[in-house]
Amino acid sequence: MKDMNIKEIITIIATLLNLSLGIFIFLKNRKSQINISYWIMSMGVVGWILTNAFFQKTSSLTTALLWARLSDISAIILVSSLFYFSLVFPENIHQGGKYSKYIVYVLTSIILSFCIFFPGLVRKEVLLEDTIQKKMITNVGFYAFAAYILFFSIWLLINLRNKYRISDGIAKVQIQYVLNGLLIGTLFGATFNLILPLLGNYTLVWLGPNFTIIALLFIAYSVIKHHLFNIRVIATELLVGLVAITLLVDLLLSESITLRLFKAVVFLIFIYLGISLIQSVLKEIKRREELEKLTQQLEQANIDLKKLDQAKTGFISMASHQLRTPLSAIKGYISMLLEGSYGKLSLKAKDKLLNVFQSNERLIQIINDLLNISKAELGKMELEMSDVQIADLLQSCFEEMKFEAEKRHLKLEFEKPTELLPKIQVDELKIRQVVLNLIDNAIKYTTKGGVTLRARKENSNIQISVQDTGEGLTDEEQKAIFSGFVRGTAGINFFVEGAGLGLFVAKKFIELHGGKIWAESEGSGKGSTFVIELPIDNTNK
Repeated sequence: MKDMNIKEIITIIATLLNLSLGIFIFLKNRKSQINISYWIMSMGVVGWILTNAFFQKTSSLTTALLWARLSDISAIILVSSLFYFSLVFPENIHQGGKYSKYIVYVLTSIILSFCIFFPGLVRKEVLLEDTIQKKMITNVGFYAFAAYILFFSIWLLINLRNKYRISDGIAKVQIQYVLNGLLIGTLFGATFNLILPLLGNYTLVWLGPNFTIIALLFIAYSVIKHHLFNIRVIATELLVGLVAITLLVDLLLSESITLRLFKAVVFLIFIYLGISLIQSVLKEIKRREELEKLTQQLEQANIDLKKLDQAKTGFISMASHQLRTPLSAIKGYISMLLEGSYGKLSLKAKDKLLNVFQSNERLIQIINDLLNISKAELGKMELEMSDVQIADLLQSCFEEMKFEAEKRHLKLEFEKPTELLPKIQVDELKIRQVVLNLIDNAIKYTTKGGVTLRARKENSNIQISVQDTGEGLTDEEQKAIFSGFVRGTAGINFFVEGAGLGLFVAKKFIELHGGKIWAESEGSGKGSTFVIELPIDNTNK
């Protein structure tokens, strides 16, 4: 009686697991041929398990014969669906021949019809051996049935083996899982339900169907791809499954009804909590996978942006070189015309040519700025360093821009430092260009008052400041003014020809010297101060 109880418990567990796996995989994707064939396969296994169990349990020989014949039908459904699974699994890898599906349809229809309409040719009768053990008497049709099972079992294994050889990555691991599961299931199934019965031993036929759960577990893991590559999911599910089986066995072995009810409640609560635990692990892994995928996409996007930026910089450099040559020629010819090299011009013509000359100069300046930017971004900007007295450089800039300020009725001042500033190593031409640009901007965007130029030693740096009483800057403009092609509101209102590159180039030049440049302003209409900070010890540069 105890052995019978163990058989019943194993049968119940195997049936429930097969049903659960089949429904779970089918609900994962109802349209997938893989999932559908797995579901049919699991139903075939359930039929095989139950028919064998009822064959063993029933005391009526006539009923036992019926269950044996139904077991054959379940086995045919199992093998045919498993063969079909081998054709469609995994996705995008097709092996087995063009007409394989049609062959299985035809042969399965024939063997099913044979078992349904001529069952006596397969299973003849059931006899009692030693008054307890049932013995199946087979007929000649059983050999056709056995040949069908063996033929498709071998063929599906060959299909999977061929797919394994030509696959790689995820697909290869998936097929490996399926093959391992099938080899185990086939070994037990063929031994207990085919070979031993052919030899007249039916005592272990109940084991074959129950061992198929091993094969279906392997196959289920191969269908659910992400489970294969995360040991945390596998460990969690195995732990939940083992505890659930233990609780179920303990429940079935309980003798007291009250105790069984209590253990049933505990079992159901555990199942609910176990499923919740598995789902939480899966969600965490999914989020992590999505984050990794997003990180990879961002890294690739960053690489692409760098390539695009380099291409843009290269294009600007090439285009600027191509434009500077004709503009320089235009400048030369206009200068010669203004100087009278080609004859005397009228005052009106000179005035128009002067406008053209100034516009050409602005274009040349813009192109020079673009070339400087592209050189700096490509790392091709070279600094010609020399010892420079900043006070002398500022004095020169003051003298050069004084006339421009007077034309606009503004006061340009240079407050000389009270102490002798140390010489610092800089590229004099580039620092001079930056200072002239700042003074020029201050003059252009100031309508009344003046511009003051200062220099002083600040800790280990030399600070240069250009302060004006002009239109000033908002907080947003102070942050954005040193970006390329960006101009303040005052610049747009007072000087429409600018391209917004001067301060961007100035920032690049100062950064190449290891220094900083920034703007300060109390707000719109309150003037502004641009500050340059250059390190005194610039030996690294």
